[in-house]
Amino acid sequence: MVALLLVVLVFEYLPGPLPARENPLPDFVRELKKLPEGAVYDARSSKFHALYYQTVHQRPMAYGYIARVSKSVETKSDELRRAFQMGDYEKLYREYGFRYLILPGNMNLVAALGAPLYQDNDAQIYDLSKTGQ
Repeated sequence: MVALLLVVLVFEYLPGPLPARENPLPDFVRELKKLPEGAVYDARSSKFHALYYQTVHQRPMAYGYIARVSKSVETKSDELRRAFQMGDYEKLYREYGFRYLILPGNMNLVAALGAPLYQDNDAQIYDLSKTGQ
């Protein structure tokens, strides 16, 4: 009986195939990769997708993962969110060093930021180095 139980357990615990799923890459990620160096503030993507996209465009970005969120990191993250929500794009560039801002395709901030470097129905990429000029 023990031998039969061991055989069943061996087959039960064999690893199964890993699920394969295509994770399509949006066009704006490929376009961002082509642009000159600069950090990214991605207001379009979820935190999870933004981290995945970073593996392609290879740029520093806001709101990554760390093991323990200290009070100083929490404070800095709140300051970043506030600057974005207040529309202080020059501060995002000058104080925090973000060169590119990614927004959803349906968000209209053209007056504040000028013409986007890239735009489609899904996303817009703005160059914050051109703010305040």
